[in-house]
Amino acid sequence: MKFIPYEIEKKLQDKGFNYDSCFAYNDEQIINPEVVEKYGEFSDDGYYELTKNCGGTLDFDYVYIYKRTIMPKRNVFIERNFLLAHMSSQALEWLRNEKQILVTIIPMETSIGKDELCFGIYKIVTNGLYTPLYNSHVDAEPNAKYDDVELKAIEYVIDNLI
Repeated sequence: MKFIPYEIEKKLQDKGFNYDSCFAYNDEQIINPEVVEKYGEFSDDGYYELTKNCGGTLDFDYVYIYKRTIMPKRNVFIERNFLLAHMSSQALEWLRNEKQILVTIIPMETSIGKDELCFGIYKIVTNGLYTPLYNSHVDAEPNAKYDDVELKAIEYVIDNLI
């Protein structure tokens, strides 16, 4: 399952994207990997004993850091930079249904005979009628993956069209 990156997800939600999701981005408190590497594996209490709060020499915020992660929404107990996480298909559906914008991914043959993926963006006028808004063929990236082109198209729409 590939989720929309946090930065694009934030832009989408700022533009009114409000589909529900069972997953969320959230900052989860973890032990700093540098501390684990330097001091070895401990129980949580053992790491806490390294902090100044418990007589050790390390700052609490150095031992315990936050890492943004995607998790089931039901597993979030403390919200820290919380943001629902979606797949690109949900964002594309929202653009179609709520903003009347259709995004298509297009394989385009280059001058050397190799296909590159591009995207087209259309305004839905009425059923079956579309007005072209943008075609990315000039921005085609060699060897781009389908998911990456979808995300680039979604970001183009939210940055330039809504």
